[in-house]
Amino acid sequence: MLVTGLAPYLPPHRPRAAARWWVAQGDGTLTLHEQADLPEPRGNIGLAAPCSLPDEFLEFLSTSPAALTTNRLLARAREFAASRERGKKHPRRTDTESLSALDRRRLPLFHAAFPLLHLNPVELDPAVFLSELGLPTTGLSGTLPQAIDRRMRILDSLGIEVVERDYAIASHHALFAVLAALAAARG
Repeated sequence: MLVTGLAPYLPPHRPRAAARWWVAQGDGTLTLHEQADLPEPRGNIGLAAPCSLPDEFLEFLSTSPAALTTNRLLARAREFAASRERGKKHPRRTDTESLSALDRRRLPLFHAAFPLLHLNPVELDPAVFLSELGLPTTGLSGTLPQAIDRRMRILDSLGIEVVERDYAIASHHALFAVLAALAAARG
């Protein structure tokens, strides 16, 4: 069964930049590559960017998020917050999500991934997925030996053959694309 695992990411110092994509694709053995534009997914699709937003926020937008720039989407999120009652102001995914994470990360990722959502991908929150498997969920980013070791242990424990294994070990976003492909394969 052909699967595609997608993981959009943003440069940490440029959260409003265009998203880049890690793509893990294959049938049994995964190939892994990075690209600047939205990939053409094939087969079962997994998306490693928890970007679902509440229905009431989507209705409030009254237009396709793809028609909005990232800055305009962020402005509409602030307008949504201003129009809501206290305690239900922001379109957070969970109660523990910080507003800065919403603004800096999830809304821009939602904007990047929106054209894929009509394909009904298997949406993956990497931390939750790893936690369910009893694998490390923190300290996965960065270039320190401990982070690289954690990513390597995760890849080893999954038992997935990845052609470009070094990419998945070197970048946690690449690892997330592999996890998304695994989630797509599981359905």
